[in-house]
Amino acid sequence: MFRRAIILLLAVGFFSCSQPADDGQEAAESGYGTAETARVRSIWIEPANPTSYSNLKAEVEVRGDPEARLGYQWLKNDEPIPGAIQNTLAKKHFNRGDFISIQVWVVQPGSNKNPVTSDVVMIGNTPPAVEWVAIGPAPPTSTAELKAVASGKDLDNDAMTYTYEWIVNGETVVGPEGPSLPNRYLRRGDEVQVAATAFDGTDWGQPNTSMEVVIQNSPPMIVSKPPAQLEEGATYRYEIKAEDVDGDTLSYSLQGKPPEGMVIDSKTGVVEWQVVIPAEPVTYEYEVVVVDFGIIILTVTIYRTELLRGCPTTLKSNLLSF
Repeated sequence: MFRRAIILLLAVGFFSCSQPADDGQEAAESGYGTAETARVRSIWIEPANPTSYSNLKAEVEVRGDPEARLGYQWLKNDEPIPGAIQNTLAKKHFNRGDFISIQVWVVQPGSNKNPVTSDVVMIGNTPPAVEWVAIGPAPPTSTAELKAVASGKDLDNDAMTYTYEWIVNGETVVGPEGPSLPNRYLRRGDEVQVAATAFDGTDWGQPNTSMEVVIQNSPPMIVSKPPAQLEEGATYRYEIKAEDVDGDTLSYSLQGKPPEGMVIDSKTGVVEWQVVIPAEPVTYEYEVVVVDFGIIILTVTIYRTELLRGCPTTLKSNLLSF
């Protein structure tokens, strides 16, 4: 038994004299904590939905050594783009419909490159843009049909068409979607705009809205004609008929050199004259002026009366508006 005790003590002493393993040594033996070889973990191209007007950039996530030197090669339709060896690609290298990707690898001296290829992005359509839109004629009135004129551009050189949204006093006019707005939608004082939107056959652009125009006063229009014949000694009577689309009250007057004794009722527009033909031939030239009480605009009819004793007497008119 004594011999067994000595053997046991020697065994305990042997194990108690062994040195514990160093932490670094354990890590080295296990492989844990050693420097990891740099490698490309992921690649993506920005923007995600590029157009022919977009410059491209490759975003790369590197595992192991974020400062590792990287190599690049852009591809168009699976073919390398000559000289495209940076992480960016200018828009001059591609067109709508091209398929673009990029290969990226870690540059390591003495080692073959192992490129990682990104997902492919397709160069999409560039929507058209309306550069400006305007309303005519100027100044606009409630008697005139309004016309919109728009100009735009398409970076893909596609043919463009336009749609229009007419806006009167802040409200969209239901119905008209073309470049014309009939005057039945207009009243004096209305504030009108038009928004134009371009379409290139694939995409709609953003609407562009014109400057606001205000519908101005419309001049009254004389719609009647004077009697063509005069008789000496008779009372000449002519009731002038005028229309005003704005519903204004009208006022009538004579200007110039009417025949002596000719008068006009300023409210009714009735012209009266006791016809007297002088011994010598004479010509009278005068104007009937119609004024509305919106914004003072005149409608003028110029009359020429030629009086010659012994000949048929005529009265000629020429309508002018200003």
